[in-house]
Amino acid sequence: MLRAATITSHIQLDQDSLVWGHFWRFLADGRTFVRYDGRGCGLSERAPKDMTLEARVADLEAVADEVDVESFDLLGHGIGAPVALEYLARHPDRVSKLILLFGFVRGPISRGLPMDSYFQILRGGGDSTGFSYDVMLGSVLVPDGSRERQQVCRDLIRASATAETVAALSQHGTDVDLTNRLPWWASSPTGALSSG
Repeated sequence: MLRAATITSHIQLDQDSLVWGHFWRFLADGRTFVRYDGRGCGLSERAPKDMTLEARVADLEAVADEVDVESFDLLGHGIGAPVALEYLARHPDRVSKLILLFGFVRGPISRGLPMDSYFQILRGGGDSTGFSYDVMLGSVLVPDGSRERQQVCRDLIRASATAETVAALSQHGTDVDLTNRLPWWASSPTGALSSG
């Protein structure tokens, strides 16, 4: 199984974290599970100039080619879901199963939803109340988590990416519209979808 990169990944730190560790161990049980740090995150270059969908799909293509297997299951969640969908549209013969979790085909910006305040908070890095991008994302990732789990999540987010990177990835991740890529879905024998 190959996981398309999403926001705030750090392949060294998140494998044993309270946030993702149990999930990665579950997915790796009985199979090879490949994940990589996305643009601007984790061990990747911290200030890439290109955060577009096209660039992120090219990264996934490079990782998939390096893995060098005939086909694999592909996991896309959050802003990694459109990357996985576009990869599948381009390479249907490589993907055995597509698993989407909290993903979308048409992002909020493409649907006309106002996102300026969200991006402003992400880029702001905090205010007098201490509300910042790590607090915002932590509340989304582990909304009912204990204080310890919330803190671990915030620490992982801070170690994974800067506020500017999170905002840029969020913006490029939510302005996508892949509805024109869906016709392949009905005719593709590899179009099996499990959705979370």
